[in-house]
Formats: sequence, C-alpha cells, structure tokens
Amino acid sequence: MKNLFTIIAASLLLGTASMAAEHTGIDNNSAYLDLRPNGTTLRTTAASRIVVCNMMGQMVANTEATEVSTAGWQPGLYIARQGNAVVKFVVK
Repeated sequence: MKNLFTIIAASLLLGTASMAAEHTGIDNNSAYLDLRPNGTTLRTTAASRIVVCNMMGQMVANTEATEVSTAGWQPGLYIARQGNAVVKFVVK
C-alpha cells in the first residue's frame, strides 16, 4: 500500500490568500484542491466530494463537483476538505 502524499502551499498577495493542496492515493490518482486568489471559487481537477465548514463547525457546502462558489457567503474563516487534503481560507 502506497503512502498518501500531501502538499499544502500558501501565499499572501495584497491581503488575499491563495492556497493549494495536492494528494495522491493508492492508485496514484492525483486530485488538486485550489483556492483562487480572488477568493470566490474553490476548484479541484477531478469531481470529488468537497466539504466546507465555517469556524462554528457548520457545514456550508457538501458536494461532489469540480467547483464550489463562495460568492454570497458571510465573511470569515472556512475550512475545505477533499479526501485527506485540508485548506483554510478567508472570505472577505
């Protein structure tokens, strides 16, 4: 059984965060979770379960898709999970 591999990278640009996480599994299939710099779209390369919670622990998104729009969400800190990849991001 192959080990799971996770890379989490973050950069700050003019107060907006751009974060990404990549993980591969047993079949070495790669999925990529990417938060766009404008902060309005959470995107992945393959359709898979994406779960997003706010800091109160409330689930705000639970979908199997390649993209989740954060437009219209309340400002605050959120946590997105896709498989073993976890990304924290801020909606302003």
